[in-house]
Amino acid sequence: MSDAAAPPTFSGTTPTGSLPTGDRIALIIGVSSAFMAVAVLFMALRVYIRGYSLRAWGLDDSMFIWASYLIASVFMYQVSFAFAKATFLLQYRRAFALPSIKLFCDVFSGVLFVIVTAMMIYSGIILDRYTSDGRSPTGTRPDFLAFGYVNSAAHLVTNIIIFILPIALVQKMRLAPMQKVGLIASFGVGILY
Repeated sequence: MSDAAAPPTFSGTTPTGSLPTGDRIALIIGVSSAFMAVAVLFMALRVYIRGYSLRAWGLDDSMFIWASYLIASVFMYQVSFAFAKATFLLQYRRAFALPSIKLFCDVFSGVLFVIVTAMMIYSGIILDRYTSDGRSPTGTRPDFLAFGYVNSAAHLVTNIIIFILPIALVQKMRLAPMQKVGLIASFGVGILY
């Protein structure tokens, strides 16, 4: 029987010590790289045709590139904060393996997903209005400042909840006071992010 056919153990290795061959990381990296290469290729073709072949590079082409970058950076900002918060929740779920903590982390991850999805939809609406003629169907301009306040408040509230969760759990542990302070300080480093 080959190593690839042997069932993996709890540590993830086969009984002979080798890792299973069913790893899909290379496939994910390959597919992502291929799609990124296609996107870069089409953008390079646009730059070549408009800028060099037709000699018709205009302000609209420059603004298209900047608008694409702006929209992508706003969405990546929202996604990166969600992944950072999900990282902390998954660490808490693994470190404090109590059923109530697991349930809280699962529910809060769902709430976080809903909040981030709503913020991405709203930021897409705001950016669409700013990159188009700037008017909504009712004729009013979008309030970017209100979006900034709501976005900041949502991130602040979720950060505080994520920061307080391990502190409340450490307080209940039977440890020496200095050990509790050390644990609280180590968990509190995440608030600096």
